[in-house]
Amino acid sequence: MNTVNMRLIPITPFKDSRGSLKKILKKSNMSKDLNIDEAYVLYSEKGAIRGNHYHKETTEYFCVLKGSIKFAMKGFGKEYIEEISIHEGDNIVIEVPPLTAHAIINEEDEKAIVLVLSTREYDENSTDTYKEVLY
Repeated sequence: MNTVNMRLIPITPFKDSRGSLKKILKKSNMSKDLNIDEAYVLYSEKGAIRGNHYHKETTEYFCVLKGSIKFAMKGFGKEYIEEISIHEGDNIVIEVPPLTAHAIINEEDEKAIVLVLSTREYDENSTDTYKEVLY
């Protein structure tokens, strides 16, 4: 699965009688000294497709909080699209660096909830978002 310039970061939940805690991102797990400028939650209905783009400067981190998604990625200038299915219990964060096209689709009946962390705050006048259809 190393054909695309992305990284799967395993996370280990802490569990006790009260429930569990997941540290989604730690500075020590980031590939370089990046700052998170924005965090948001995606709520995706069955059949919903999101993304289908890449960024030139932005790194994003995706973590499925509820349900499951199929995540597609393609390296800049590459023909091969890589897909991975991620479920809420997989305890994985996907790091998507610049110049990696990405898209998600929810193929399940249940709504998918995904936490996204971004190294760049969205600015509608300078989006750093470039269309690349994967789904």
